[in-house]
Amino acid sequence: MKTLSTKLQSSLQPKLILSYKPNMIFMAVIAAIGSSSSNLAWAEDQTTAITLPDVLVMGSGVKINAQGSLRDEIIKTESVDAKAIERSNASNITEALDKRPGISVQVECSVCNVRNISLNNMPGRFTTLLIDGIPLYSSVSSAYGLDSVNVQGIERIDVARGAGASLIAPEALSGTVNIVTKKPTKEEYVFKGQMGRFGDNRGDAYLAKPFDGGAVSLSLDYRTHDAVDGVGSNLSQYTGYERTLAGLGYFLDDVGGFKVRGRIDLVHEDRGGGALGNDYAAIKASLSGNPFNFSKGPHGSPDPNGWVAPDGISGTDTLSNGQNGVLYNGGAGGLSQIIFTERQQGT
Repeated sequence: MKTLSTKLQSSLQPKLILSYKPNMIFMAVIAAIGSSSSNLAWAEDQTTAITLPDVLVMGSGVKINAQGSLRDEIIKTESVDAKAIERSNASNITEALDKRPGISVQVECSVCNVRNISLNNMPGRFTTLLIDGIPLYSSVSSAYGLDSVNVQGIERIDVARGAGASLIAPEALSGTVNIVTKKPTKEEYVFKGQMGRFGDNRGDAYLAKPFDGGAVSLSLDYRTHDAVDGVGSNLSQYTGYERTLAGLGYFLDDVGGFKVRGRIDLVHEDRGGGALGNDYAAIKASLSGNPFNFSKGPHGSPDPNGWVAPDGISGTDTLSNGQNGVLYNGGAGGLSQIIFTERQQGT
């Protein structure tokens, strides 16, 4: 019995100790609550004594789809609206987009003045042009097509950059340029005319007419430019051309329950670089002789009648300075590029 009594006492001893500890914790909690209550009361007194200034929240006034902002579509798209295009005094798409951040218009041929829109510093052939979301030119024909798109009657130009644009057009590895046409909401008659050096003449017209159930618009563009020879070699450093554009846009609000919009575009352009002048038949027929002066300008030949071989010593002809070389004898047609463009398109 004694042994059992000892075991019971030892087993009860921890319980007595544990029953005392909660009392200490309880006292600590009570002390903390009391301290917090006094702090809250002090803070309450302080709050009533301080008057905070008024805060006025105002909107920025910037629309979500304002010019230069990003549109939330399949991929992030930057928009250039009609007012920005008008301020740039552009007559075609390349002029409207040139020198904008991250966009450059590159001249890829010094004879025919092919210009492409370069996005992300990639060649222009990887940029796809669209009108109202429909691809307008292939990656090859865009070389001569971008200059042939009038900016009259355009609501905005959407530029999508990066390989993500291939979701829209498979060949658009660097991005897309989508021209969104404007549906007329009021009658408009716009006529513009400009004249400049080297035969740079421009004429633009835009007519818009809304009617009950739809609208129609007509845009015309005529532009000429002479071939320019700045070094006296009888070879152009800027291509001469004559271009006529005509576009008809139509918008129908209800055709069997559908909204219909479309365009009919006509393009005619004669472009020639190399030999000066616009007598293209005579230039193409000139296949012998040398009407050019190859010694004019930087890095020109030492002989006005022909080329110098790259190493300076090869060639069967003797140049005027005594070197051996190869004299040109291919005529005006051999150093010229003549491009006739005819396009009829409906979307």
